[in-house]
Amino acid sequence: MKGARLVVWIALGIALGYYGTAAFAQTLTVPLPAGCTAPTLSGTTVSCGGTPPPVCAPTPPVCPAEVPAGCAPCTQPPPTASCGDLRVVDGGEFSFSSQMTRAIQLGKGDKEVYILRTTPAAVDAGRRSSINIVEHGSGIHAKTLWASKVKCEMTDATRQGANSSPSAWVSVNGTEKVNMAPGETWYFMFRNLTYSGKNSCSSTRCGELITAYLWQAARDVNETTTAVQKGGPLPKRDQPKKK
Repeated sequence: MKGARLVVWIALGIALGYYGTAAFAQTLTVPLPAGCTAPTLSGTTVSCGGTPPPVCAPTPPVCPAEVPAGCAPCTQPPPTASCGDLRVVDGGEFSFSSQMTRAIQLGKGDKEVYILRTTPAAVDAGRRSSINIVEHGSGIHAKTLWASKVKCEMTDATRQGANSSPSAWVSVNGTEKVNMAPGETWYFMFRNLTYSGKNSCSSTRCGELITAYLWQAARDVNETTTAVQKGGPLPKRDQPKKK
């Protein structure tokens, strides 16, 4: 056994002395170098043919403005936000394509947040609707409603209303404050809080009724003017005089 090991070491020494350490290691490279689609061995040199693959973009969340040709798309993930120590009550997904009314009970404003989400389809482009929150059997108290593409993003910029019946008007490729694009997921969040951020519900459970109304066509910018022009009879002084 010792004799066999001695033979192996002698052979290895001869190979390293003849070819050189780097060349010997190169001939034993496994797997082949990246892009080596047609390897050939000439003496002690490995040559690689074929076209090397493109240097692709880093994986998300680092994405370049343009992805090199031949590389897989690099999709920037949406930013994330934490609801901190709040207990999240997940209201799930809804659509403005059907009337939705949900009666729920939410705990104290400084402890819980209720979150709904919706994703408009391409067919919804040009439509508008609204979502509204009212009291439900537990007295009147203030509620604050936020809407954002980022879950848990409850800031002044995303706040839609803070009163006893806050609403959010939404549109798809339109002009409402919450203006969504087809395929975007939006989150609607509310808590039992006043405008100044104070807890508005002294009970451990407060009831709310959430209603999402049906899609409707976008408002005509001349809607009000048209209604005035067509509304009611002419003033008496402008009516034709009787002969």
